[in-house]
Amino acid sequence: MRTEKMANQIKEVLEQKGLRVSVSWSTDNMYIDVYQDDYDYSQVILKYLEEEKVEEYVITILSILNDKVNRSKYVKEFKASPVKRFLIDLIKHYDCEEFLFIHVNDLHCDVENGYIPIDDIVDFNYSPFGDVLKLQEDQGGDEYFYTIDFEHRTIETRVELLEDMDFSETN
Repeated sequence: MRTEKMANQIKEVLEQKGLRVSVSWSTDNMYIDVYQDDYDYSQVILKYLEEEKVEEYVITILSILNDKVNRSKYVKEFKASPVKRFLIDLIKHYDCEEFLFIHVNDLHCDVENGYIPIDDIVDFNYSPFGDVLKLQEDQGGDEYFYTIDFEHRTIETRVELLEDMDFSETN
């Protein structure tokens, strides 16, 4: 619980300094994502030390981000793929963050496991006339097809499992 409180306080102070950030944590680490825009961000990972104060973390984070010489040693840069950028823009355009949202590299929505890994999307087709996005996801040969209707806020799923396909030769 202390880690969550610390993370929220760090986020609040960094936002007061004009940065767009998200802060997450594990048992030992805090992950501070500083956004350049709606797509790309820099991530600083710091060990969680209970004796540290919020101000000390903020000073450390800002020092790391401003260190032109050593920045690459301590900061991971994340650049969004074209598919992720397109999905972010669609979600904003339709103002449907309660229906769909992107976290890290996953499109979270009402599907079987709760998300679609963006890196697994092998095909997509968007029609502004029907406000429909069609996605195809490849999960190790199994094909998942999603039809996302932005107007009605629905998702239809169709699955073609690798084991269901007939690979017998017909001559």
